[in-house]
Amino acid sequence: MPGKNGSGSPGKLKLNELTRIIVSSRTSFHPQTLLGPKIGEDAAFVDLGNCILVAHVDPITEAGRGSGRLAVIVASNDIAVSGARPKWALALFLLPPTGSINEYYYLFEEVGDEARKLGLEIIGGHSERSPGLSKPIVALSALGCACKECIVPTGGARPGDLVIQVGSAAREGALILAEDFRDLLVSAGVEESIIERASKLIDTLSIVDVAVELAENGLVSSMHDATEGGLLGALVEASLASNTLFKINKNKIIIDDVVSVITRALRLDPLKLISSGTLVATAPPAKANEVLRIAETLGYKSGVIGIVEASSKPGVVLVDNEHEYFIKEPPEDEISRFWT
Repeated sequence: MPGKNGSGSPGKLKLNELTRIIVSSRTSFHPQTLLGPKIGEDAAFVDLGNCILVAHVDPITEAGRGSGRLAVIVASNDIAVSGARPKWALALFLLPPTGSINEYYYLFEEVGDEARKLGLEIIGGHSERSPGLSKPIVALSALGCACKECIVPTGGARPGDLVIQVGSAAREGALILAEDFRDLLVSAGVEESIIERASKLIDTLSIVDVAVELAENGLVSSMHDATEGGLLGALVEASLASNTLFKINKNKIIIDDVVSVITRALRLDPLKLISSGTLVATAPPAKANEVLRIAETLGYKSGVIGIVEASSKPGVVLVDNEHEYFIKEPPEDEISRFWT
């Protein structure tokens, strides 16, 4: 449950605001709840006796075209990085009153088609035409079950662990820009071939298989899907959740060429651009090579980008050649400027 932005800005709440909400909104505390709302955590854990229920909800607010597919992918990723394979989901559709029913059918079909690819059953939900909306908003509540030894919290990183990136940063952001802001990219001089490649990145954003395999083999101490706030936001959230310091070598971060072209053209920081499909994991040094091997076998680019250190001040130290920058709070996502 990460948060960052202040009043008037699109995106998540600032950490201090979200902390107040978490503290004030908790009511009942059931002994079966192993992990409830906490800064930086992707999902909740509930002990059902025979398995651990992993639950998560996420809306798609900063994408237009493809938002149905993204809703399924993003929610499923957050279940998977917690150690469970997503099995069930509830879908919420909030629709502008002026849209056509054919547009809405297409959105529903997107959700259904993507869910079938992942073996995810849509077991219920809600849809309505809502006042004040200019585009549809889809939110998915996803559920999965994992063995007790398989669950992986975001806050599991320990000093001495290596920080591993699986999948290029900012592919989700490049996809959204190609789908919803194509004219802007063309006017910035981005070639049509690059835009076409970016528009197909949605097929690369699921990390369900690699995350579940890493969890079931007991290779990682923590995992996190880099959504809003980008890779840098995910690193900060993981450090806060584990109360450790992440020291990251900027030159080791993986960024695909299509992402580099688009972010340079629009003068965006790819480390702060929405990045679902980029897995941030921590692992003991003795297990890191196996993490990299599994990721490569499953077709993902991966690499060690840093180390976890003990510190009284959690956050991220970003090392860029001879300079070091300390980041203590997730940044506002670069994509938000295009929806204001």
